[in-house]
This record gives sequence, C-alpha cells and structure tokens, in this order.
Amino acid sequence: MFIIEGSDALGKTTLAKKICKEYGVQYRHMSKPASDFDHLAGYLTQVGYHVQDRYHLGSLVYGQMLQLGSYPTPTRMRIVQRYLQWRGCITLVLYANRSWLEEQLKLNPKAEMYDAAQVLAANDGFRALSLADNRGVGYADFSFDVTDGWPELAHLSMWLEAWQALWNK
Repeated sequence: MFIIEGSDALGKTTLAKKICKEYGVQYRHMSKPASDFDHLAGYLTQVGYHVQDRYHLGSLVYGQMLQLGSYPTPTRMRIVQRYLQWRGCITLVLYANRSWLEEQLKLNPKAEMYDAAQVLAANDGFRALSLADNRGVGYADFSFDVTDGWPELAHLSMWLEAWQALWNK
C-alpha cells in the first residue's frame, strides 16, 4: 500500500489519482473512522496493493486535535506501523508552510471536511509527525513540503520504486 497523508487542501487526492492512473494501481480513500473503529484490526485488515488516500496518521492528527478520544494509542500505532512496514507499505506525508496554506484556503474556498483553522492545525500536526518517530519507528517514510510546488516526476519515481522494492520482497 502506498499511503498519502496530510491535511485537507494539499492535493493528496489529486496526487493519489495521478499515481493510480500512471501506474495502473487501484485508488482507495479512507474517511473519518466511526467512533467505534478498532484502530488495530481495522487498519491491519485493509492492507493491500493500492494507493491509499488517508489512513492511520489521520486518526492520530485529527483524533487528538479534535479531542475525539477515538485515535490509536502509541502501542497500537507501533503495531500498525510495524505491520505496515512488514507488509511493504510506504507512507508519504504532505505538508505546507502555514501561511502558504492559509492563503490557499482563502484563494480556493472549496468545501473541505474541516474548517480553515482545523486544516491549519492538522497541517501543523502532520508536519510534526513527518519528523517524529514512535520509539524508533518513523511515522513517515517520506515527507514533502508542497509550499514551493508539487512533487516532480523524480520524486514520484523514487517513492514508487521504494514501494515496489518493499512490496516485491
């Protein structure tokens, strides 16, 4: 699974669909999990060979940010992360400069799942996760700041080659 994470308004869906079209891979999107979502079994059973628009990190960022109480514990997240690595999954986190994203939200007032303040806070959370790890297991395999533009073909090729190498072990 090639997972693309990040806040709203960064182009995750566009990037995921572009990868799917160019490489003939299935697209999947995960929306907000139900309040009774099992953050261990629910994630482990959905792993496959496809591009996933949002997955496990969104629950961490949005669950904590919105104080929903429905986000994975650090222990469950480590299990999910190790399982994803073992299964050959790659996680890419997109983020942007806060002022750039704020301007983008003003210029393109497309209805997003969350309001502008929540999108900005989520962007901060994803940026922090892109640099962090959970007891030695990185939250992101790759991260990309979209402030100065979209990933170029060389980036996509590198990420997809890394994914293919893991998947074909």
